[in-house]
Amino acid sequence: ISFAPDDSETFATISNDGTIRLWDGNTYQVISKAEVQAPVTGPPSSVCFTGEVLFSGWGDGKIRAHDAEDGKLLWAIDDCHRGGVTSLQVSHNRKFLVSGGEEGEVRAWEIRTREMIRHLKQHTMAVTSVVLTEDDQQLFSASRDRSILCWDLISGQRTTSLTQRMGGLNAIAMHPADSSQLLSVGQEKRLSVWSVREPTPTASFDTGGNEQNCVCISRDGKLLATGGVDCKVRLWHLNPI
Repeated sequence: ISFAPDDSETFATISNDGTIRLWDGNTYQVISKAEVQAPVTGPPSSVCFTGEVLFSGWGDGKIRAHDAEDGKLLWAIDDCHRGGVTSLQVSHNRKFLVSGGEEGEVRAWEIRTREMIRHLKQHTMAVTSVVLTEDDQQLFSASRDRSILCWDLISGQRTTSLTQRMGGLNAIAMHPADSSQLLSVGQEKRLSVWSVREPTPTASFDTGGNEQNCVCISRDGKLLATGGVDCKVRLWHLNPI
């Protein structure tokens, strides 16, 4: 699921049946729908909605862009990742996309030309989540290899490495008031709080013995939501950082 920046009126969802739907947040009616051939494309991993375009990553290794108004396919980037695209994020300035792959690569793509402008490879397993700072100069990537890496996109160099004690990471989220503070969920079945200045979590909370697949923080930084393999959404009050 993806909301457009600064807009809670419409949101996009993506499904294993190959459909991308744009919804009205007031009526919960479908505004538009894009479709791909799921048996050919493989399962989707992610969707990003900018307000005008729906970007999506797929198991066939492609990134696709659909018009949000009518669902028409605008373009596709072939062979983005061998084994499939596993995560996707659009930059705040709408000029590039960042993708993670099944084999541990992190790549940046210029939207205008659809050319790769960065190739970052230090993860040894699938990249499950990518998050950009507000200025689009730094990127955090999380992986099943238990690590969170911070990258300087200007130089293309890794600046920080954080390591989970046990189990791969499924998702990360950045605190809206402080880009040096991250939260993660994964196979360790805990909610972890990180500072980029510390190599291990600064705090960790039990999630009821259930692995969590995703995590999201409200814009005011006060509320946190996680979604688990037990099909439950958990809400957390987040203390000021």
